[in-house]
Amino acid sequence: MDALRGIAIILMLFEHAPLFLLANRTLSPLMSYSYFFSRVSTPLFLLIAGYCLWLSGERRVPSAGKAGFLRHVLRRVLLIFLLGFLVDFFTFRSLLFLNVLHTIGLSLLFLSLLYVSGSVGGYFLTLCSALFYCFLYPPVFPEVFVRSPGGVLIWLMASGEYPLGSWMVYALLGFGVGRILTGVRFPAEWLPHAGLALVCASLLCLAIGYPIGAWNSGPPFLFAALGFALWAFYVATFLCGHRRGAFFAGALASFGRHSLPVYIVNMFLFSFAGGLAGLKNSLDSARVLAAFVLFVCLSYAAIRWIESRGRAGKKN
Repeated sequence: MDALRGIAIILMLFEHAPLFLLANRTLSPLMSYSYFFSRVSTPLFLLIAGYCLWLSGERRVPSAGKAGFLRHVLRRVLLIFLLGFLVDFFTFRSLLFLNVLHTIGLSLLFLSLLYVSGSVGGYFLTLCSALFYCFLYPPVFPEVFVRSPGGVLIWLMASGEYPLGSWMVYALLGFGVGRILTGVRFPAEWLPHAGLALVCASLLCLAIGYPIGAWNSGPPFLFAALGFALWAFYVATFLCGHRRGAFFAGALASFGRHSLPVYIVNMFLFSFAGGLAGLKNSLDSARVLAAFVLFVCLSYAAIRWIESRGRAGKKN
């Protein structure tokens, strides 16, 4: 699971470099490729978040009770929200702008209540409602001026970088994987074929007239993102299960364990510090790729140093 999260954060970093540093973004193929990988990496994060929320509940509720589990989730959600506001500051946005961290935090808060309720029927009703909402292609807004209770609902559900109403479906699906498929074993060789079937379903939706809908996660994007998630899971499983892939699996797992601080540092350097230094949207493709590779290498070196210090401290 850490390696899978590592794949997601690397793909997200690949989008941030051209987004904040590349000149003439609309004319560069690099921006198009990186944007695609970023959009499909976010569902992967949400799927993992939903699955891990289920595992956390299974581990904590027997010892700490439902109230202790909810307190743990609430503390984590508050931290994620505060970091989300920090990211808004780094990207020179309004603090009311909901970014990907806010979407993850709100999804975790909702799923924790769903877990504590213990209602299987409530879960499936919520999942079906979320899928139906995506199929409706609801409007999304970059920002919303909150002037009424209805405005608060629109702000929470249909505004921001990844609107909660359209994107929480992935966290719900990850939660369902934990709830329904935990302990179920199936051949890993099925994963690429299942992913291909979902991508074909995406192409079929496009052929019958559905728009791609990457912002509101419409059916073509939903199926494509889930297919990509299965492929990513297969890659992580393959690397972890083979001796030759052990180094890459370990490196990805290191990024996965520290994905949140890596994301925050990346936003600070590429957006905030880069903007203050006059580098924002001023570099060519080669320099942008060099900045991306340099950041990944330095991040990995820092993670290895931190983890080695932690192991040394435990021995002492």
